[in-house]
Amino acid sequence: MAIKAILFDWGGTLMREFPEYYQENADWSRVETMPGVSEVLTALSKDYDLYVASNWSGRFAERLPIALEQVNIKKFFKEIFTAKSLGVLKPEPRFYKEILKRIEADPQEVVMVGDDLHNDVIAAKQAGLFAVMYTTFTPYDMKEGGDAVIYSMHGLPRVISNL
Repeated sequence: MAIKAILFDWGGTLMREFPEYYQENADWSRVETMPGVSEVLTALSKDYDLYVASNWSGRFAERLPIALEQVNIKKFFKEIFTAKSLGVLKPEPRFYKEILKRIEADPQEVVMVGDDLHNDVIAAKQAGLFAVMYTTFTPYDMKEGGDAVIYSMHGLPRVISNL
């Protein structure tokens, strides 16, 4: 089967994390993408359906679309899935299985890209998806899980085409 959809984690993968802005009453005046995200989403959106798959819940989940719009990348995503909208948190396999059901895809047609080994990589693999670990720290031991590792978002299109 060919890859038809790519799921992206939000914090640390698509967007920089600024912990001081994610407190209950903080304003989100500072939002930034990770380096290369906009260019890579532009390229990948031509051939794949793109989705956000975030563990955010509560009021924060409602802010995700706004933050993505602020940095002009919301337009690339067919849907934004959060723990709140799915009713289950990563790393529960149900998190990924519910997304697969909603996007009408088989696990072998979907890639999860994220920066959290347990929530994004191992959990996605346990649900049958391909998983790409995104880390800005080197080296990463592939024996820990995942189908590939990237150290720059610019490496993602090549990895996806090789799955």
